[in-house]
Amino acid sequence: MTDRFLVVLDSLVQAASDVRRTSDAVRDGLVGALDDEVAVGHDVLQGVLGEFGERWQLGLDALLGGQHDIADRLDACVASYASTDRAAAAAYTAATSGS
Repeated sequence: MTDRFLVVLDSLVQAASDVRRTSDAVRDGLVGALDDEVAVGHDVLQGVLGEFGERWQLGLDALLGGQHDIADRLDACVASYASTDRAAAAAYTAATSGS
């Protein structure tokens, strides 16, 4: 068995896309709209629910804040791996063709 390192670029591209899509879906969720859309029939409870929604949204924003950075870094890795692969292929071709 040979030791080798394999990077599947399509998987990295898909991972970056999935991170962005998931982050956007959560960020665009209904948490912020709970206060407006849910009538509980009690003013104090409505206020508590609104405050909870605001705090929950702040937590989600903090949690998701770096997700697009992660996706950007995955994209940068794809570009770096692809560039390195092309350079290695060119060097191999040059070495085996005698030029």
